[in-house]
Amino acid sequence: MNGEAPLETLFERAVVLHQTGRIGEATELYAQVLAQNPRHGKALHLGGLALHQSGNHEEAVTLLRAAMAAGVNDIEARVTLGDALIDLGRFEEAREDLVCAIKTEPGHAWARHLLGEALRGLGRLDDAVSSWRQSVHLNPALAEAHFSLGTTLSGFGKADEAIIHLRKAREILPQSAQIHSNLLMAMQYAPAVDHAGMFEEHLRWSA
Repeated sequence: MNGEAPLETLFERAVVLHQTGRIGEATELYAQVLAQNPRHGKALHLGGLALHQSGNHEEAVTLLRAAMAAGVNDIEARVTLGDALIDLGRFEEAREDLVCAIKTEPGHAWARHLLGEALRGLGRLDDAVSSWRQSVHLNPALAEAHFSLGTTLSGFGKADEAIIHLRKAREILPQSAQIHSNLLMAMQYAPAVDHAGMFEEHLRWSA
């Protein structure tokens, strides 16, 4: 019998748990796999993803860096690494990893959205806006990018354009109170929106 079979069976069980949303249990099994083989690339990658999803961003970064050191070339590992670094406030590191990911796959809309978040964290708002524009061009259904773009444009005083993107974000995620709140705020500064328009927007949210 192949001595690696039990290890791979353990890994496959972890993947199934992960896919069904049982993140904590999956994380434990990934850890068991790595205890037996610390350079198991897929367990490092998916274990890092599970840790990131559960809010353990520091540990996630450690595993994802180890995954790449072990030869994992999956672009999603690097994108997840960038996401975790943003959550840790390590924006320059995130920017570097996300730029690397985008060079590999220029059409990766989520990576471009995250790059915008990293650039915003660095105070480079014009560059962030450019990255979010590219993101929504690549994937018009990416609510997070529309939201970040619309919110930032509103802060720039570009209320009319901000409203377009915030309405698109609301269309995709109609139950988001944060999107609705930011949309109403942008509408307050749009010359073309009157009180009736504001009231209509309130009614749409409360319906």
